[in-house]
Amino acid sequence: MQALENGAIDAAVLDGVFSRRLKEKGFNITGEYSELKHLFTSQAIVVQGKFLQQRADMVENLLKAQVEAIAFSLAPKKKATVIKTFMRRLRVDAAAAEEGYADLHRAMDRKPYSSPEGLRNVQRLMALRSPKVGDVKSTMSSTTASFAGSMKAASSTKPTRCKESVRNDGIGNN
Repeated sequence: MQALENGAIDAAVLDGVFSRRLKEKGFNITGEYSELKHLFTSQAIVVQGKFLQQRADMVENLLKAQVEAIAFSLAPKKKATVIKTFMRRLRVDAAAAEEGYADLHRAMDRKPYSSPEGLRNVQRLMALRSPKVGDVKSTMSSTTASFAGSMKAASSTKPTRCKESVRNDGIGNN
């Protein structure tokens, strides 16, 4: 946000709370993701197949932790904690944190997997740059459906200690 205000950059992708503040200062907003009428995949964890085969346990723990983080962030009784975290980590006042929390609820995908329509929209946009991407067939496989079911079940279990397993493997920096 500061880089835009100072003229160091010409464009940026920002959360709604920040883009609205810039709009008040006369900046042009070219689009709001939360107002899109088309589904889009906005949350993704991507790994190479070899890594997935070698470290399936780590990937599973990471995905469980992501599901738990989404559930925590969207839980009404955790609102105060989430807002305090926004204020501290984003260095914003209470009003901006409340606005950001509302944005989170509007924009956050509640399901831990992409919809077929969202994947098709991403594919369509990627094909503009790389036409071969348009030839890839995308369907929600039974594996994806099974994964979604297991992630739903995992979100109702006790918290996963993913942070420590990632740190111990030398991959994370927390």
